[in-house]
Formats: sequence, C-alpha cells, structure tokens
Amino acid sequence: MSKYRIEVKGNFPPAGNGRIGGVGDGKAPEAQVDAEIRQHQSHWDAISPAAYERACEGFRPVLEAIDAVGFRYCRGAILEIGCGSGRFLQRLAERGEHNVVGIDVSMSMLRAAAGKGLPRLLSAAGERLPFGPSRFDTVVASWSVFKYLDRSRAHAEVHRVLRPNGYLVFDLSNYWPSIIDRIWEDRVRQRTHSLGQIFSDYKLRLNMRSARAEVQYLEAAGLRLVEMRSVKYLPLLRGRPQRLGYWPGYWGSRIGYDTIFVCQKGDTPQARPRPR
Repeated sequence: MSKYRIEVKGNFPPAGNGRIGGVGDGKAPEAQVDAEIRQHQSHWDAISPAAYERACEGFRPVLEAIDAVGFRYCRGAILEIGCGSGRFLQRLAERGEHNVVGIDVSMSMLRAAAGKGLPRLLSAAGERLPFGPSRFDTVVASWSVFKYLDRSRAHAEVHRVLRPNGYLVFDLSNYWPSIIDRIWEDRVRQRTHSLGQIFSDYKLRLNMRSARAEVQYLEAAGLRLVEMRSVKYLPLLRGRPQRLGYWPGYWGSRIGYDTIFVCQKGDTPQARPRPR
C-alpha cells in the first residue's frame, strides 16, 4: 500500500447520454458536465495502469516532443490536469520540480501514481479545479487530456487558478493524422476494425479538428496564445526510433500528429523562458 493519501475532490452522479468533452456552443449544463466526467472516470478506471503505461511507451517519441515544450514553461507552483499514472509528474521530479500537484478523475490511475511515491495527488476534474484563485504559475496537461474536457469551463478554471502572467501548456491530437495512424497501425498488426469502428472510437472521435476554434476558446477565457507547434510524426515509422521535430502555426496543425498550445494569462507580454 502507498503511504501517500489521495484526496478526493469530486463526487459525480452516474453518467447519462450527451456530448462528451470537446468544444460546444457555450458552457454545457452542470448535469451534462457531471455525466461526462463520470463517463470519462469509468472509462479510465477500466484501463489497467500497466496497459496505460505500455501505451505511453508506444507513443514515447511523441510524448517526449510534447514534454520538451512543457519543460520550458514549468516553473514555480505547477498543476498537472489529467496526470494519469504519474508519467509527467515523475519527469518533473527528475528535473527538480517538486512544487507540483497532479489531479485526475480516475482513482485507478491516481493509485498507480501514488504507488510511485508521488505525494500530491487529488481526485478532481479540470472543469472544477478545487483551488483558490491565483494559485499556480503553470498549468500543464499532456497527451491530449483537454479533448475530454468541456473547454469553455476548463479554460475559465485554468485562468482563475493561474497567477498573473502564468502559463497554460497543453496538447491536442489532430483528427485526421490520428485516423490515418490508427488505420496504419491496424494494417501493421493485421487487425480488422471497420472504418465505422475507427471513426467512432472513444479516443479518436474527440480529437481536434480546428486549431483556430481552440484558440478562440482560449482567448474568450482571457488566455493569450504565445506559441503553437505541431509534432512531426510518421505512422509508417511506428516502432522505430524517431527524433521528432515540429511544424509551426495553423498549417502545422493540419498535418502534425499532435498540436501543442502555450498560453499566458494577462495582457503584458513576458520574455519566453530559456530552456534548461
């Protein structure tokens, strides 16, 4: 048993029907958000942490490219939304960042993170952050966590808990590159999913279709885009060592596998942090 306590900050009613995550026209009703959170919670609780970590290893080049951008902005008090089994929290600790809190809706994932000795873990949702205003210098979410959130609520909550000039760093997988990747993976592994099954897949159907729409939602919440780059990734090289680069801007989000957004709270431009 882990010696660390996981604090529970969410009590969500059973899931119902309705939209899951994504960007809608304004904020979804409270009951709908509760149902969506519960549905995500059930999905991730049903996945073993070992299977999750094998998936992380399979996408290691992409995750390392995402992490490299996040590391440049992770300073001071840091919050990770959707920490999973603690992969990114561990990497932060290895870099000497210990003023970090991780939240997730899945108790199974949080227990796995606690088992690694990560002490500051909360069961909570990104749409309802259990913190006071101006609490963090950086909020980060890795491996497309934000696609499962109601972005209007999540961005507003992030703005609330960020300190002035604080940063939000998150990524979203791009829809068509991820579809192509899944089709290629099925071919390599000789699996027989139909196109209908692929298009309706829980993880794929929520992927980003418009970077411009995402930026509009960020701006509506008072978050200013500082940097946007998309990870270069070729499905046909899956399983081979890849050192990935980036494509910039909106055009990069159309062809890159995953787009990373760096946003800042406040109107005063700040110098970009130097890599360390």
